[in-house]
Amino acid sequence: MRESIIGKIIDKVLFIEEKMKNAASGILGCEEHDLYHQAWYRGISDCSYELIPNIYRNDFSYTKLREKEMIDIFETYIPMFLKKANFLEFKHDFELYFVAQHYGLKTRLLDWTKSLISAIYFAVQNYKHNSNINAAIWVLNPSLMNYLFHSCDYPLIPSNENISNYWFSNDCLPEFPLAIYPIANNERILAQQGVFTIFGNENNSLENIIKKYLDNNSDKYKIKISEDDIIFKIVIENNEINKIKKELNILGINHVTEFPELQSVSRYINEDFSDNT
Repeated sequence: MRESIIGKIIDKVLFIEEKMKNAASGILGCEEHDLYHQAWYRGISDCSYELIPNIYRNDFSYTKLREKEMIDIFETYIPMFLKKANFLEFKHDFELYFVAQHYGLKTRLLDWTKSLISAIYFAVQNYKHNSNINAAIWVLNPSLMNYLFHSCDYPLIPSNENISNYWFSNDCLPEFPLAIYPIANNERILAQQGVFTIFGNENNSLENIIKKYLDNNSDKYKIKISEDDIIFKIVIENNEINKIKKELNILGINHVTEFPELQSVSRYINEDFSDNT
């Protein structure tokens, strides 16, 4: 009987998470299996992609003024589409920001998920037949990252006053990224168990920001912390991707479960009847 590729990925993640939990326990002095030590995941279709928000990528020159103007323009269209998109009314500025990210506007947010199976789906969903590009899954310890950067040992929610420092109207954005929970105000965020890291003024990838911080603060903590205690990348070989997609289909994980919208049904049916599946 063929061994499950997804099963092997889960075994790797369990091993990595155990190491992350041990590191968090040693630094934070908390129970090893504390709820806030749950890992977050991000699936990427090309393992060479860096963990950097789209507003900080090479094709865009960022300023806070440009970001504010983009959000202001986006907000003018909200009344027309809000009810159609099944969104609730906004109670915090960042709820608008989450919606903008959700619909493709460039922001300082980077998407993660609390669901490993969703991350696996995102890593392989756009794989092109016979491609030689490897995919990957990033594993993040959000509690430990927040503790090192902000002395806060858990992800924050939008009503927390520390998050307001990241709003572009603030005079000076914080230097380091912050792990945050969104308001689950639409079906897609719920289905994907979506969470975010929001970046400050550091125009660099998350993995490089963490490495630089640890290099500069190696003697600050009572136990040695490595990059792998905070963030880790699992590469998925391209010759395994079609097998993973078949396993996901058997498990009932597809475009409809991750994007519960009518157009997703069409995509799912098209893919299911494709000659390359």
